[in-house]
Amino acid sequence: MLPKKYHKRRIKYSNDWSQLPNVVLDHVFSYLSWSDKVKASSTCKRWRTGLYHPRYWETVSFPLSELNDKNKEKARYFIQAFGKIVKYANIYFNSTDFKSYSVTDELLYALRDNMRLKKLMLIPTHCALFPINGPCNSSATLNASWLYYHILSILRNTDKFEELSIGCLNDVAMYSNKLLKIIADYHSKSIRALGFATLKCDPDEHILDSLNYGYIQNFTNLQVLSVNYDYVDDQFLQILCNCMSLKRIVIHIHSNIKIHPGTSEEAWRQLTKYCPKLELRLNVIHAYYAVLDLHTSILKKSMPLTHLRVFFCEKLNSEALNSLHMYQNSLKSLWWVDAPIYSSDCNVLLKLNDPSNGVRMNPFIFVAWRCTNLEELVLFGYNYFADDLCAISRLRGPVLKQVSVLRSEMHESTDEWSYHQTSSKEIQEEMSRRMGRPWKPLKKCELHPVFFSPEKYDSAEYLLPILCKDIEGNANEVHFSLYHGCFESRNINYTLGFEKVTHYRAGCSHR
Repeated sequence: MLPKKYHKRRIKYSNDWSQLPNVVLDHVFSYLSWSDKVKASSTCKRWRTGLYHPRYWETVSFPLSELNDKNKEKARYFIQAFGKIVKYANIYFNSTDFKSYSVTDELLYALRDNMRLKKLMLIPTHCALFPINGPCNSSATLNASWLYYHILSILRNTDKFEELSIGCLNDVAMYSNKLLKIIADYHSKSIRALGFATLKCDPDEHILDSLNYGYIQNFTNLQVLSVNYDYVDDQFLQILCNCMSLKRIVIHIHSNIKIHPGTSEEAWRQLTKYCPKLELRLNVIHAYYAVLDLHTSILKKSMPLTHLRVFFCEKLNSEALNSLHMYQNSLKSLWWVDAPIYSSDCNVLLKLNDPSNGVRMNPFIFVAWRCTNLEELVLFGYNYFADDLCAISRLRGPVLKQVSVLRSEMHESTDEWSYHQTSSKEIQEEMSRRMGRPWKPLKKCELHPVFFSPEKYDSAEYLLPILCKDIEGNANEVHFSLYHGCFESRNINYTLGFEKVTHYRAGCSHR
């Protein structure tokens, strides 16, 4: 029998739920949904600790983009609570704000001592490091080295690191060779995803250092890789043949490709032979000249192209679109995005039906006809006929999961060529019926403001969440709200540049 004093303690706490043993409390939390976990953690301080078990915080996003005096301390509390237990970390920070730098610096220091860390994804607000409210002696080079040394320490201190993305930052990309060497020395067998592609501020003037991609051939478990087109040639593709686990290559095209050696059909054919599950995503960004040579110099028939996305190139290349029939069994997603006020070809799709020019097929209809696996179509900055949109939905039907277009760019088809706008409910109903899900065109207020005020906003604010997702691959994540005092479950709509957020109140105050 137990001593008498233990009987008294058992009787005293028999009905006190706040004194449940850790093992029992952890077992109770394992049966609860995420929202119920947050509610349960608000009952008392003892149950609050049950929410902070490392198993519930494998993937955490830290929103450090918009910090002020009120939420700065809350951000530091999150860093203290989860910085040393998180397994997969996504860091959203403002690359032009010094306050965001300072808190991000504290988070990276905490991650340096986190032996569980397997993933580090940087998601900045801009493609360059340039704090506008920091000390006068701060510079982009200094900030890039600051970030590089943090990443370097993390790679040296962690075990079996799996995923790294530099967030398309140009200033950090100049350290790519050093980072690749460290990864080759410490994590060559475990690394699964690498994001070294950048978003260039000025494609014509930006100069890249040479990339020693020989290190990549040692990454036997590499599955996802993003790089700039500047580095992609036949030798690069030949080295990738050693990465037989490779499933996705993301290539960013910026500069004038006339000085680029290009790739050959044979090199792509060999790569797909060694990596049969490989998918290729091409992002053409601010490439005002390269977009015109897309079909002649870049696209190859042997490419396993699944995603083609053209951003702010101010030109619609109909010949390139017509050449996409080469990927009739692989192409899944097609984006052609421009700001309407800068697009010189905004009426090019309407002119296809002009009898004086000779009637020709809308190239997007041709793509929908030939590419039987097309699931996603995004078209901004170009006027189109509503009947053409319906034709696309008839061709692809339920296979087409997403069609994103602006209502203001939709025009009614008539016997005589005109620009008469319409918001016909019949079009919306037919699209919904053909796709097998509710559909409607977007309003201007649903798009990122950079589309309509490019002189006031940076296109990187719209592009970076889309480009970073190519490496990350999962839009659902546990996220902290520094503004509502709650946890969030985020479902990010990358097409629009906005986020759909579900709030779970409570569980966040640091008492």
